[in-house]
Amino acid sequence: PGAARAADEGKPAEYKHPQLTIPHVGDRPPKMDGVLDRAEYKHFAALTGVVTLNKGVVPLMQQVVWYLGYDDKYLYIAMHSPNPPGIWPLARVKKNDDGNPILWDDHVEIQIAKDRTKATAPGHGFYKIMANAKAFYNDEWYYNGTVGTEGEWSLGGAVKCSVTRDAWDMEIAVDIRAFDETSLDGKTWVLQLVRTDSCGGIYFAGWVGRDWMSWGQFGEVTFTRQAPAFRFLETGELAKGDLKLGFEVAG
Repeated sequence: PGAARAADEGKPAEYKHPQLTIPHVGDRPPKMDGVLDRAEYKHFAALTGVVTLNKGVVPLMQQVVWYLGYDDKYLYIAMHSPNPPGIWPLARVKKNDDGNPILWDDHVEIQIAKDRTKATAPGHGFYKIMANAKAFYNDEWYYNGTVGTEGEWSLGGAVKCSVTRDAWDMEIAVDIRAFDETSLDGKTWVLQLVRTDSCGGIYFAGWVGRDWMSWGQFGEVTFTRQAPAFRFLETGELAKGDLKLGFEVAG
């Protein structure tokens, strides 16, 4: 009703950021071997329904599922990305922190900010991880207060991948201390998750369908030990009008 009234009055509807609660996974961390075992992630939050850079529908054969959880040491982010028939992810970069060439690989981009209003403020900034299907990655802290040292930031954990004919799976563990934190409990941060084939967005599947500096639109995540894990796992073939939503609540 509020949005309808705003439209009737010629005013834009208020934007609502996507939100997700990330659960504490206790003493059940994943193995971090690059193989996304569904049993290991059944108590993690999950999201799908990713969209293109122009906020269009991503076909089912390219619908990524992300899994998120944390414990007292690490933030865990995992991805399951189906491969279209006959296509394998391209990964030419073969070392970590190799700069911009990873942008032309099939890769993921993960961006994290503690405060969206300070994502581009020197001394605050945001963290960015880009990784390809061979598990080589760049990890950087943009706007950290010292120009030229962005690449000195380290995620402090691990990136692992496996690729089969059907899918590319990725597991990432980021040490909480890399964020200069001792606990994530109760914190609400800003997050963007993207799976793309190139910086040009030939295939782009993002939690929010906006470019990499759209901090005003990116989603919010809240870390908690109290809430169950909400799991959005399936969309159906939306482009064909075949809506088959799959949800779970765990814990």
